[in-house]
Amino acid sequence: MESSATATLTEIFNHLELMGYVIEDQSDGVFLAKHALRPKIGIRTISERMVTFTAIYRLKPGNRDQVMDFVNEGNKGLLFGKIFVVFEADAFCSQAYYFGDYSRERFGGMFDHFLGEIQTHFAIHSAICEEIFDSI
Repeated sequence: MESSATATLTEIFNHLELMGYVIEDQSDGVFLAKHALRPKIGIRTISERMVTFTAIYRLKPGNRDQVMDFVNEGNKGLLFGKIFVVFEADAFCSQAYYFGDYSRERFGGMFDHFLGEIQTHFAIHSAICEEIFDSI
């Protein structure tokens, strides 16, 4: 019999695939969802009832101070997720959590809010985004 966490992850993957994502197993319970027009999404099961989603955006090298200001400003305003940077990988990340069993409405709402919230932050700060990101 399939565990609740496995069933939830399977349903989430099916949902993302219907949205055009391709899911790749990266090993050790980490998955990468790729889409032609949206950011890559790292997916990891944290516990039986919790999954993390990390949207990954490419930074231009350098601009460390501007990037940190952008991150700090974003974390003050975000209600749903958090943002952080992995400078060694030139990666800007937005992260959120999904709790509980899969529900199409609940997961769809969470995922839309997750990506929408960071897109709003990008739109508000569009001038700096052009300087620090390869593409968003």
